[in-house]
Amino acid sequence: MHNQSKLKARRGPTARQQLKVVAKRKMMPTRARLHGTARRIGRCFVDPGVVFQDLLPDLAENGSGFAWTCCPFHDDRRPSFCVNTQTGWYRCISTSCGMTGANIVSFVGALLGLSYVDARRHVESSYA
Repeated sequence: MHNQSKLKARRGPTARQQLKVVAKRKMMPTRARLHGTARRIGRCFVDPGVVFQDLLPDLAENGSGFAWTCCPFHDDRRPSFCVNTQTGWYRCISTSCGMTGANIVSFVGALLGLSYVDARRHVESSYA
């Protein structure tokens, strides 16, 4: 008798309790869903490597998808601006600049002084 009561205590949640947990998870937006949507909008189905090559003519590519050039946002003598030609990520490692971004649309907007919506229209019309 004593062993049976221990077994009951060790059992997991009932089927009804499991359904409640699953329903709560579906209602709450997760970070993965929100991030996935933002990436799809930011990339615009345009190859970031083509845009970077067009706007940064002295881009020196490595074999790993990363490329270096002098930063277009401040005066530079040495390459301090790193871009990922596959995802559109960019960053300046200079302490005076520190420009960083996650997609090609934000890069075009920062470089040309456009809002996000205008930069997206520019990318879609020029590179799609």
